[in-house]
Amino acid sequence: MKNISVRLYELAKMVDFTPIVADIGTDHGYIPYLLLKENKCMIAIATDISEPSLKKGKSLLESEFTPFQYDCRVGDGLEVLEPMEANAVIIAGMGGILISEVLEKSKEKAMSMDYLILQPMQAEEELMDYLTKEDYQLMEVRLVKENKKIYPIFKMKPGISEEIISWESFKEDPLFTELCQHKIHVFEEIEEQIQKNSADKKGIEEIQQEKRKWEGYLV
Repeated sequence: MKNISVRLYELAKMVDFTPIVADIGTDHGYIPYLLLKENKCMIAIATDISEPSLKKGKSLLESEFTPFQYDCRVGDGLEVLEPMEANAVIIAGMGGILISEVLEKSKEKAMSMDYLILQPMQAEEELMDYLTKEDYQLMEVRLVKENKKIYPIFKMKPGISEEIISWESFKEDPLFTELCQHKIHVFEEIEEQIQKNSADKKGIEEIQQEKRKWEGYLV
């Protein structure tokens, strides 16, 4: 389909065959559509907190698949799922803090999944901190570029892990150097603006520290 973005295609690629997959915050239903089209699941559960958005997804799915292959549900996060109902879950297109809150709110359900695929739009480091704190195991990471912005995708497995999840986890990705260079440029611009408009030494020091962190990734 022409309307499906590169980001969503990359998300779908990270899904191993799984009997039942839930896409939380599905919006137009593109991810369940891709998974069913490519035979990556037997049943796709599409959920969204917005009923009008979910209607778009339902319309797409019913145009191609039988009612036995998908289920559309209005609701908040993982609360619309029964315990142990889905084998895997995808949460994409939300902020990292919101994704963390969704997982925390339904922790038992999240921990029962074979794996989770998470794609934050911002607050990525907050999500990394949460996943580390909750001992999620890192299975795979990927960076995807869309409309000049680079997005991280995490494939996680519940379980005990001593691994710290950070931007270091993405160092082998071909887009990582470009991501670092972009972040450094952004912090340089912020630093320049602070110096022009104020004498906030603390603010400058914090920005310089962030810039050095990204420069360190390139060493």
